[in-house]
Amino acid sequence: MSKQWAIVVGINNYDNLPALKYSQRDAELIANLLRDDLNFEQVFLFTNNSRPLSTTPPIPTQPTFGGFRRFLRAQFENPCLTTGDNLWFFFSGHGLRCKDKDYLMCSDSDPGDIEHTAIPVSYVAERLRRAGASNVVLLMDACRDEGTRNALGIGYELHQGVVSFYSCEANQRAYEIDELGHGTFTAALIEGLRLRDNENCATVERLDRYLKYRVPEMNQTFLRPQQNPHVTIDPADKLHLVLVPQNSTLQDIATLKLDAFQAELQGKFELAKQLWIQINIAAKGSDMDVIEAFYRIFTNYSYRKNVDKDKNLDCNISHKSSPEDLSECGNELQDKIPPENETELLIRYKNEILIQNKLAQIQEGQITFYREILEAKKQENEKLIQMINSLNDRLANTSQNIVISGNVHNFNYASSCSQINTKADEMNSSFREHPNF
Repeated sequence: MSKQWAIVVGINNYDNLPALKYSQRDAELIANLLRDDLNFEQVFLFTNNSRPLSTTPPIPTQPTFGGFRRFLRAQFENPCLTTGDNLWFFFSGHGLRCKDKDYLMCSDSDPGDIEHTAIPVSYVAERLRRAGASNVVLLMDACRDEGTRNALGIGYELHQGVVSFYSCEANQRAYEIDELGHGTFTAALIEGLRLRDNENCATVERLDRYLKYRVPEMNQTFLRPQQNPHVTIDPADKLHLVLVPQNSTLQDIATLKLDAFQAELQGKFELAKQLWIQINIAAKGSDMDVIEAFYRIFTNYSYRKNVDKDKNLDCNISHKSSPEDLSECGNELQDKIPPENETELLIRYKNEILIQNKLAQIQEGQITFYREILEAKKQENEKLIQMINSLNDRLANTSQNIVISGNVHNFNYASSCSQINTKADEMNSSFREHPNF
């Protein structure tokens, strides 16, 4: 299973800035929502009176500049998460912009010396990326004040590899509403993350759409000035990223597959791998296309690396279309050619995805198949097993072997691939024993 971690910060009381009413309460509610409703395993909570982290020795969680920066530096100095994992950062409090950089104001930050007493948002993003999670999400209910601040708010910066939700435009302020007991943005965020069924906000796109509608509506209802949330996404391909896998729909999975195919066609294999892992998690390990995708990615990535490596060879293998064409180049080059034409292969699977929402589901143990695709897979079953075994053989003598853990669920790079043939046999058996055959 993928890991889900979060850092949640809410600051009511400041030494050098106006106090806020509901930032701490908002942070506590978000922390509870992530733990109890969204199944986050680890939530680090920082408020004016939060409990120390249960470490040896205990780490204080008061959001001072020194303490919070020390936590970010120590906790994320080395990777602790991996591809497919999620790491969220929620901040509720004051935010300021200084010399073209966005800053989060800690409880003891000095607005007269922002560069040396406040935390740059870019630093937060950099530390979170170091953790190794492929999905880093910032949720910034900052720019809150009592109308006494003249500086522009935060939200101008685009952070590499990060999806960032901001509570308002950079020239606006975020408001707290007494009638709600929340900041408007956080109130709408909690609503959106709790939605279920077809109205859910499981993806970046749908959560963004919901916040852009709901926050202005709340402010209008309670006679507050205009406040327009916005999102920045890097890379843009993460627009359809699934934020809440347990609430994802078949359409979400189908859309992610189209994005993954597009990434493969463009040669963005690392992005494609991340997207296919997201698909695998959202589908609860029930999607056979994931296995074939990993085979394609590994084969084509290895092929392109070898082409680049050997581009000075007399035989230019990049224009060969089959192993037979390589006879004059020697048998040692045959493994460098993908087994099929890449574009045709991807288009064939892309067409399968387009009809997926119309197909009836069939349950076979813990693996879900789709009826029409299942019939096609029946004919290709031996080929599928050959692909798995071929991938196993290719990886057998390397340090990066693929293990299929559980019910074709997570693809984890590990030191052993002994489970892969067993899982292939199980899938082979499930095909042959299915009553529809």
